[in-house]
Amino acid sequence: MSSNSSESGLHARLASALRDARRRRDLTAVAGLAGASTALAEAESIQLPGEALAILAASCTPTRIPVGDHQVRRILLEQCDGREREAAACLAQGETVRAERLRGEAAAISGVLFDA
Repeated sequence: MSSNSSESGLHARLASALRDARRRRDLTAVAGLAGASTALAEAESIQLPGEALAILAASCTPTRIPVGDHQVRRILLEQCDGREREAAACLAQGETVRAERLRGEAAAISGVLFDA
């Protein structure tokens, strides 16, 4: 399987999981998956200095640089790990409801990465 088809598959799995979470009205999963999707979009966006950015902003077509499968996996793992770390900090402060929500978000992202 080529890197591009793997990447497309992982992006498609994320989009499908997000649609499914929205359909089920699972707000925790939606929050986690939407956040991960945003992180991927930010990684694909082009960072340009002021003048070039203004010229690009005037165009109708958004410019993206696709990230490779390895980068997609890394970003999703970072999203998952960040939520787990934040959940642990919340538990240490007695914020069990918030910790549970963050762990649910992490589980939704993990499902995209590891469920076949």
